[in-house]
Amino acid sequence: MFPRTFAAMDNKKAEALLIRVNTALADHTKLVQERRRRLKKADSRSTAQALEREIEENAAKIDVLKVQQKALKRGIIPDELKDGESA
Repeated sequence: MFPRTFAAMDNKKAEALLIRVNTALADHTKLVQERRRRLKKADSRSTAQALEREIEENAAKIDVLKVQQKALKRGIIPDELKDGESA
């Protein structure tokens, strides 16, 4: 009886985490798109460089979120999410 109960709890937790990861992924994607639009209109080199750094940072976060998303869709809870770290 216990294995099924724990599996059901893990599935519900994975589903809840998947929702959070999907939301974070959408937010970071919107940020990257907005920063790219601003980059085209940048008025100085330093502003453009700062925007490029932001884009790179958010793109790296998107890559991590996509890996987490793929694992969660398979019912696997990544270790960094098991410890209560937010998406």
